[in-house]
Amino acid sequence: MAKITRKFKITDANLLQYAQVMRRFFVQDQALFADFDASLTLQSAAKLQDTVDEVTLMSDDKMKAILNVHTSTVEKQVKSSKKVVKQVRYFARKAFQNKPSTLGMFGFQLFLSAQRSQARLSKYMKQLHETTMTYENKLRAVGATNKLFTSVASEANLLANSDHNQEMFKLTRVNTTLERIKMLNEIWTFIQRVEEVASFIFEDNIAKRRLYIPPRRRSSTPDNGISVPRNSQVQVLNETITEPTSFDLTNTGATPLAFYLVEQLGSEIPQTLTWVNPNETLTFHADAFPNGTPSVLVVLNENPEYDGLFEVETVMA
Repeated sequence: MAKITRKFKITDANLLQYAQVMRRFFVQDQALFADFDASLTLQSAAKLQDTVDEVTLMSDDKMKAILNVHTSTVEKQVKSSKKVVKQVRYFARKAFQNKPSTLGMFGFQLFLSAQRSQARLSKYMKQLHETTMTYENKLRAVGATNKLFTSVASEANLLANSDHNQEMFKLTRVNTTLERIKMLNEIWTFIQRVEEVASFIFEDNIAKRRLYIPPRRRSSTPDNGISVPRNSQVQVLNETITEPTSFDLTNTGATPLAFYLVEQLGSEIPQTLTWVNPNETLTFHADAFPNGTPSVLVVLNENPEYDGLFEVETVMA
């Protein structure tokens, strides 16, 4: 299987977030881009959004959640199998209490080690079912009923199916991860292409040009020239704000985030930051700035183990 590596050095979450911000500005300026490069159409912006949406649906967290469901199902079946094995052992001991060699054919001494591996347990239950059917008449003679034989067969089949489904999912997950990285690289390639064209058409408009410069590494000084602390993410709210505007910031991730507004590129970091907890929404205000200076939102994530995820929506303009 071919190995695919990421072409970018920022987190997946930051890339997807920046792609959506950049797409919004690209749509606004699309005529200018198309005037320079006719292939940069609104359709290309729509394709970018479709790719972002598809990659989001294929997130590692969601794949892990699905795998956890498979694992949970198997764990329940392990407990159920243990109950069935005890029942079989009860009747086997009654039937073969004076025949230890025959009793050993059921392999009860192997059950403890078999529980440590899903594949091993599935194989064990299959063999137990076969042994139980081989000695069916002897077991029935000491009181075993159809319920016992049905239970053994059912557990063996369920474990075999669960084992197969989980292994197939693991293989699917590998393929899905490779496909996801491939699409992330496509997003990055498009971002770079837009950035290059923006350097031509906005050569004399530095503030505008900076809107199309993506972060390229996890550092304390992003390439867009805004002074921000480590583990922070930058989003330009509007190219220009002509009057005070309110925004809703929703923390859609799993770690608390701090945020503040930069009144101009290169502004000092404020002493006091506002924090928003996971699944919490806060409203903040951006004032109008002279000379078309962009309003920049800086979101700080101090937890290196989780990507900071957030959504911003205009609620009043």
